[in-house]
Amino acid sequence: MIAILAVTCASVLFACSASDGDRPPPAGEDHPDAANQPDRNVVVVPVDPCDPPAERCPCADAGAGTQIYCGTVYRTTSNHVDCAKGYRTCIDPTDGGTLRWGACEGPRIFNAD
Repeated sequence: MIAILAVTCASVLFACSASDGDRPPPAGEDHPDAANQPDRNVVVVPVDPCDPPAERCPCADAGAGTQIYCGTVYRTTSNHVDCAKGYRTCIDPTDGGTLRWGACEGPRIFNAD
């Protein structure tokens, strides 16, 4: 039994040991050969700030008046909170410019005060 335990411990220690070249550098330090190593494990994904569409993003493909869901809109009045589905509307600017998505808005509430 002791022999099996000793062999198991030795196997684990051997399996966990690695040469310094195989270990990652300590946090905050670069690998000594970093300048010579290509970023073969780094994938750069382009970020499109208009995917999903945000306010002021172009919406010519959708057409003026088109609405899209944009999340939940919260309205707080005193100690009461209302929530509703929010929508963006493709707006045709008055200056004849490019169609753009508007703000994320919920339903309007009429206040008779």
